[in-house]
Amino acid sequence: MLEFENIAFLDQQKTGTTTILKALRVLLDEEEIHLDRHGPVPRGFDRRKKCFVSVRDPLSLYISLFKFGATSKKGTLFKFLQKRQLSHYYEPTLEAFEPWLRFVLDPDNAASMGSRYARSNQADRIGMLTFRVLYLSIPKLRSRIAECDSGKALEQMFERERIYSEYVRTECLYDDLFGVLRHWKSGIKLKSSLTTVEDMIAEVKTLNVSGKIERLSADNLSPELRELVHKREWLLYKTFGYDKNPLGAPTACLANGEHPASQR
Repeated sequence: MLEFENIAFLDQQKTGTTTILKALRVLLDEEEIHLDRHGPVPRGFDRRKKCFVSVRDPLSLYISLFKFGATSKKGTLFKFLQKRQLSHYYEPTLEAFEPWLRFVLDPDNAASMGSRYARSNQADRIGMLTFRVLYLSIPKLRSRIAECDSGKALEQMFERERIYSEYVRTECLYDDLFGVLRHWKSGIKLKSSLTTVEDMIAEVKTLNVSGKIERLSADNLSPELRELVHKREWLLYKTFGYDKNPLGAPTACLANGEHPASQR
């Protein structure tokens, strides 16, 4: 989490977080209170504070995580698997991605994805990416998730306990971020007025190049494997609209037709 005086950002891995972090530091005239990259809500966090999370289509995010681990030999998930002598899954090829994805989606392998996920006792109901969003978004997650005895109960707890009110999609990162900050402009301190998305991009655009793997894209994966991702990450697909649109659905404050992209 990155927390300022009046706004906080929950930074899910590989969702444009470097760009968003830079944007907040460039645009806000606020003291930076707390930074724990990809970390949970800190103790004593004021839940009245404006808060947003970054999200991404789950399959696209799995591909990005694999590319990062396979080409750089870095990342939290890569380190988890490396400690268990499982780094052989990270060959930088399309053919290696499918068994890697099947491995990380298998609830029997939850312990390899981190002890918190395994201890949640929810690996049969949700995939690793869903757990990560819950971990970022819900204070005291361990005690709250233990009470969920069904997918419906988990969904209701997520809706009730999450601290964010808005989200930014990687697929529409600049438009979404501009729209959310503009929506909140009366409650946060900006260094200057937000003018246009293009002006914001010129100020904050970052270059964060991921390694490329030939032919590795969602279109080249089997329908069965794509469906497995949907099954395991059902809560993310439903919550953020990726079940109906590959770009997801705009966050609540932008869903009324005032999204910057709709003005072009």
